[in-house]
Amino acid sequence: MGIDLQLNRVKTLLSKLDFSPTFKAVHIAGTNGKGSVSSYVSHALTAQGIRNGRLNSPHLLYKWDSVQINDKAVPERDFAAAEGRVREVDRRDNINCTEFELLTCTALKMFNEKRVRVAVLETGLGGRLDATNVLAAADTLCTAITKIGLDHEHLLGSTLEKIAYEKAGILKEGVPCVVDGSNESSVLRTIEQVARKKGSEYLPVSDSPAQKFERLGACLGDFRTNLQGEYQQMNLSVALGILEVISRSIPIRKDAIELGIRNTSWPGRLQKLDLKLRSDKVPVLLDGAHNSQAAEQLSKYLGSSRSTGVTFVIAMTSGKDVSGLLQSLIKPQDTVIFTRFSEPVDGMPWIESYSPEELFNKARLNVDSTIQPNLEAALSAAQNTQKPIVICGSLYLVAEVLRLHLRNGGVQTW
Repeated sequence: MGIDLQLNRVKTLLSKLDFSPTFKAVHIAGTNGKGSVSSYVSHALTAQGIRNGRLNSPHLLYKWDSVQINDKAVPERDFAAAEGRVREVDRRDNINCTEFELLTCTALKMFNEKRVRVAVLETGLGGRLDATNVLAAADTLCTAITKIGLDHEHLLGSTLEKIAYEKAGILKEGVPCVVDGSNESSVLRTIEQVARKKGSEYLPVSDSPAQKFERLGACLGDFRTNLQGEYQQMNLSVALGILEVISRSIPIRKDAIELGIRNTSWPGRLQKLDLKLRSDKVPVLLDGAHNSQAAEQLSKYLGSSRSTGVTFVIAMTSGKDVSGLLQSLIKPQDTVIFTRFSEPVDGMPWIESYSPEELFNKARLNVDSTIQPNLEAALSAAQNTQKPIVICGSLYLVAEVLRLHLRNGGVQTW
């Protein structure tokens, strides 16, 4: 089954599994940044010695790495056993959950089994009807909304306000909500209105170094992240806001947070990699930018370093806004190589790649652009351009690059 946003199936399956959470949750929604925020939070909890689980979507390399305990992917064997039990009940009772609903139920069951104290949950798509939105207010410590942009409009709405309303559907009665304060004013108004109706404390944060976190005895400028990109200051501020709320019920030391932030990595986001190919290595920049907002940030990061041009290797999920992604990203001196990522994507059979021909035709670029049938052919062509190589457009493409690197004997540095 593909994408079918509703909560009835996942609630039914959890009931049949006799699931009742033994942990408290942090629930994060947003268009961009929620993965980085969840990673900052979990790494800080791990550094404090608070046993925690994390659910991210999509997975990086393999389906089971979506589920982490203390920032380590659960063993494949443990995941397969838990998923097998979930799928058995789903089949037995003819519930017909989607793949993401099955993953969510598997993760929640594993968090109980692994005896985590806090679970950090990243929504898969939207918020109000997302499969992760099944925990009660009493089981939730904090919710958070990261940067919101135009994405999945056919499912979430065609305006920022409609998308914000869907994302704000994760807010719970009386549960504080931390919000990326750099969002458009209309987005912030929408979230604040939902918070007021829910009786939820509305906590916008900024990326100013002076942004204070009273309970932590700190301000944003006290912390340093190794993650690249100006926007990471905003993501870090949201994460610190979440940790501030958690500290109301679970003590967290400032030095543990500092250590956790230093330890935080988030592969595939402005990641520099000496990519191991069959016969040599090639330096590349990997970024999962797959919408216009993320593309703007990638372009800003590249900045003046691209005066002689960049070679972009791009693949995108079918249905994404091609021109929206490329408009702010591609400059006249650049070269673009369109390709595709491999299918099917493990655990996401509904995901399809645009063909290189479709991308080429939709892009209508006035720069040097070509098509290649697969990633390896695209990388070979990119090397011949003698320009810096940036690989972007899809996290599924990024994952394929990382798997190729490891398959060729490359070192896992993330």
